[in-house]
Amino acid sequence: MSKIEKLVQETLSINGISCAPVPVEFIAGNADAKVSYETFDNADDISGMLFRDENKTVIAINSNHSSKRQRFTIAHELGHFFLHTGDLFVDRVARVNATTHFRNERSSLAVDKKEIQANNFAANLLMPKQFIYDDLTKILDRDKNISTDNLIEELSALFEVSSTAMGYRLENLGILVRQD
Repeated sequence: MSKIEKLVQETLSINGISCAPVPVEFIAGNADAKVSYETFDNADDISGMLFRDENKTVIAINSNHSSKRQRFTIAHELGHFFLHTGDLFVDRVARVNATTHFRNERSSLAVDKKEIQANNFAANLLMPKQFIYDDLTKILDRDKNISTDNLIEELSALFEVSSTAMGYRLENLGILVRQD
């Protein structure tokens, strides 16, 4: 088990969380981090930021983004909070086409180690491996012939994440193998 997986397990345990969806704002509050929703005037490419000093920690989230994007951003900023030192982290999204956004160009290209770690933390926090296995078992017990697309949609709804994020998580866990 990786350092990030252990940290996520500890975080879930300390906060008494045992099923999806993971309440990321609750976790932030228990870590004394205030979540603030902002419009980021003229900067819609900013998904969120973490600011901390000796007196306070603020996680600012773009209020114009979808609730699923906001949840991922809060989890991502919590990753910076728990894993990294520093006063300010600003995270931008990069428009790839008219409908797709990624965390940012550097993290999606595996260039910035801190961004990759924060994304890994966010995926593990929002979609803990054991929670996925538990819910996957329940779904498959109910419908052994469920299609891959329907399975991803049902899990993404349970975990309050995008179907894209859930698809990647299931691939990374070795549950799904994409046929290209």
